[in-house]
Amino acid sequence: MKSLFKILFGGTLCLFSLFACQQPATTDAHAEKKANPHARVLNPQDTISLKKSQDWTKNWATLGGTWASQNELTYFQMPLIDLTETLGEQPAFARFYMGLDTTTRPYTPHLLLVGENVNHQPMIDPRAGNYVYDVTNPCPPSCPDQQK
Repeated sequence: MKSLFKILFGGTLCLFSLFACQQPATTDAHAEKKANPHARVLNPQDTISLKKSQDWTKNWATLGGTWASQNELTYFQMPLIDLTETLGEQPAFARFYMGLDTTTRPYTPHLLLVGENVNHQPMIDPRAGNYVYDVTNPCPPSCPDQQK
C-alpha cells in the first residue's frame, strides 16, 4: 500500500511540476493574468469547503488503509483547470491530501489540492481567492481510457 501512495504522490508531483513550467497558449484570460498577476479566479471550479475537506481527510486517516487494502485504485485524473487555478493563487508549494467520502456507496477516494505559502501554511481562504480543490476523478470507477 505504501508503494501505491508513493507512486500516486510522485506521479502527481511530477505532473504538477511539468505543467507549472509549460507556457500556455495566450488567450484574453492569459493576457489579463499577465497584466494583473495577482488577480483571483472569480468562479473557481472543483472547489470544496474547508469543512468537507476536513471530514474527508479525517475519514482517510481512519478508514483509508482499510479501503485501500480492499479496493483497486489505479490513478486520479486531474482536470487541468484545478492546476491552473491553484497556480493562479501563486503558492510557493502545493499540498496534496487524500480524502475519503463516506456518504457514497461504495466510498469514494479523493485527491485534494491546496496551495501552500512560503511559511508552509495552507492557503485556504475563499475571501482571499484561496481554495481547496477536489481534483478527483478516481480510476476506477472513472476510467475514460477503458470506456467504450
